Amino acid sequence: MPLISFFGCLFTAYGPILSLFVVSIGGNAQLVILALTAAFFWLLSLLIISILWFLIKPLQDTHTATLAYSVVIQELFRYIFYFIYSKAERGLISVSARPASPLNRSSFAFASGIGYGIISSATSYITLLASTTGPGMLISPSCPAVSMAFTSGLVTMLMSLLHVTWMLVAFDGFGTPGAAGYIRILFVFASHLAAAYATIFNGSSIYLGCLYSVLCLLALLVASSLFALKDLMKRWK
Repeated sequence: MPLISFFGCLFTAYGPILSLFVVSIGGNAQLVILALTAAFFWLLSLLIISILWFLIKPLQDTHTATLAYSVVIQELFRYIFYFIYSKAERGLISVSARPASPLNRSSFAFASGIGYGIISSATSYITLLASTTGPGMLISPSCPAVSMAFTSGLVTMLMSLLHVTWMLVAFDGFGTPGAAGYIRILFVFASHLAAAYATIFNGSSIYLGCLYSVLCLLALLVASSLFALKDLMKRWK
């Protein structure tokens, strides 16, 4: 039973994002390198977040404040990554499989988002996943009928996919001058902040809080996907 629980939670949390990696970018060395580079920048953001949490003692007792500055730092490093990417964009396009394709930037953003999604989900969920091997089972306080590992696996899956859509929208926002660009950047930041606070429902004592968390993240994923698809269609035209 513990083994079934382990693999069930493993495939729930990591199956979709790893499938995207294997199917869409796994055979392209250039995109894999971009994904790894994006993952490295996310790890740098985690390092800064951890240092601040350790040095500023009041933050250790304020979960909501920790979520807020964590989102700010992650988005800051998303921009730093984009800034460095933009300096190498021409070179990346020149050696891509289709240098004339209008979707090169979108494919680069997609690969980078996968890197962000994989490393963030791996870091946030791996400890809880290990607990599914037993002994015992941690029950979700908001949904007593299911385990905390499973509900957190659903949250992890949705957050990893959100990072992909956020990267697509953010790349367009950073590269678009004027109000249109700022709207996209603000959307990414606001939806990331909303998603971070939505995860609180999962571990809360609110009845069916895990369901609220999943539904909020799912709604944000749909909205972010539609936003990214709209920009993708414009680029294709």
